[in-house]
Amino acid sequence: QASDKNLLKAHLKLALYYQYKQPPDMSEAINYYKKAAAAADKDTKLKITILLARLYADIADDQGNSEQVFKWYSKAAELGDTESQLKTANAYLNGVGTELSYEKAMEWFKHAADQGETKSMTMLGYIYANGIGVDINFEEAIRWYKYAAERGNDEAAWNLGNMYLTGNGVKQDDKEAKVWFDRAQILRQRNDIETYRNKNKQ
Repeated sequence: QASDKNLLKAHLKLALYYQYKQPPDMSEAINYYKKAAAAADKDTKLKITILLARLYADIADDQGNSEQVFKWYSKAAELGDTESQLKTANAYLNGVGTELSYEKAMEWFKHAADQGETKSMTMLGYIYANGIGVDINFEEAIRWYKYAAERGNDEAAWNLGNMYLTGNGVKQDDKEAKVWFDRAQILRQRNDIETYRNKNKQ
């Protein structure tokens, strides 16, 4: 009855009930999450939209719903969630759940990177270094790799080390390569510790 009156908390309670009852009823859970998203303010709508995207991702393999996964992650991306922006960019980059579009992939990678999301920075470096949908631009590749590495991304630091080791796009420099390889190792250890701590918190 509360849900019929469009009360947000009632929509969420029913969504959770259908999601976790045995056996679960994902169709009804999704239905009430959608109602909750429509009734929510901007901040709460973002959280619900992310939850919906993850819920679709969990059932995508069974239902072949990659389009729905993309739909909800792109909604969360438009609301400003950086992880969803990264997922939306990857969907466009690989043509999963939507059309293949390097231009739109770059757009969403840059949206996330501008908010400090380092995986997107690293992807931009990789795209420029390898000419994926754009002309090869080693200066841009190095710029994005450095942004990401300086903000803690070990993959970006490792990629920089490889560029200096091989002289791919830069002057070959073993010492500079070692600097970035060492940084990558330190960052990887730090990130592994952080991941372990986060799992234990959960």
